[in-house]
Amino acid sequence: MKDVHLIVNKKFDVDYSLKQIGKIVKKLGYNYSKAYPKFSKSPEDAEEQLKKT
Repeated sequence: MKDVHLIVNKKFDVDYSLKQIGKIVKKLGYNYSKAYPKFSKSPEDAEEQLKKT
């Protein structure tokens, strides 16, 4: 939310609180999710292999 807050502040010159930014983002249908890499060399059934161990 801090990143979104900074972007909105710079682009629109509006200062919302983090709580307000969170409400706006949720109302627009977005949510916070952390990006993580997916390795191209991992097998197709990698999750199944991990469950077996």
